[in-house]
Amino acid sequence: MAIYTKSQVIAYLDESGFHAQAEIITISGIVARSEQWELLSRLWPSAMGSFPLPYHHTDFLQLQKKCVDAVEAKEYDLLQERLINALSQVEYYGFGASLIRSDWDLFKNRLRDSEPYREPWLFVFESAIEEIMSRTEETFGVTAPISFVFDRQDQFAERARALYSRILSKDLPYRKRLRDDLEFRPKDDCPPLQAVDLFTYEANRYVRETRIKNAEPERWQLKRIRESRPNGAINGQVWNAHKLEELAQLKESGLETPSEPELRNRADD
Repeated sequence: MAIYTKSQVIAYLDESGFHAQAEIITISGIVARSEQWELLSRLWPSAMGSFPLPYHHTDFLQLQKKCVDAVEAKEYDLLQERLINALSQVEYYGFGASLIRSDWDLFKNRLRDSEPYREPWLFVFESAIEEIMSRTEETFGVTAPISFVFDRQDQFAERARALYSRILSKDLPYRKRLRDDLEFRPKDDCPPLQAVDLFTYEANRYVRETRIKNAEPERWQLKRIRESRPNGAINGQVWNAHKLEELAQLKESGLETPSEPELRNRADD
């Protein structure tokens, strides 16, 4: 496990919607300095209250479904409210990249030459890193190097590291701000990864509701997250058929891959 100084900037990332039935795949990251993550790590156990640590959002949802009455269900809402309030005390920026799975299936062969790298998770992984590195500087003026810590990912970790090495080899505008270390860590003893677990689920739900259902987001959890960090809570891009077609044309013309900054969707999602 890496040791971080208090002034170091760290992005913690997690995924949502990876299972085969999911319409949207999202990887989100929360970026903050180490001292802010230390603050969250102190606040998180208290916010959990009587609920057992660690917080896993999948487990939370399963337990919430088993509530027998409105009083018990309210306790779960109060837990999420406390956790979001704890996160709101941290000075952070939130980013995400989402991919519409059915659209990726139409373009993956044009965008990836090697079958092992046609997994949608790896595309969103690269897109999320590019999003974080570009927007932190261009939108928020963060110029410090950034370290990446992902939730443990046994299936894709080896390929993700190979892909990260390829990113490091590119002549990108933000290359000097990319640290060489890419860490995968279990979230059980890591409150920042538990927080980004909750955050990523809400980002995924937002994209699903607005891009698949064409409805306004209704979840109060997302509203609270946005209100807590109005200028930096959730910034991101959604890869749909239109954007993937643009990317495929760039690749086929001999230009660069998704890391090229001109391809990003600038609209906040």
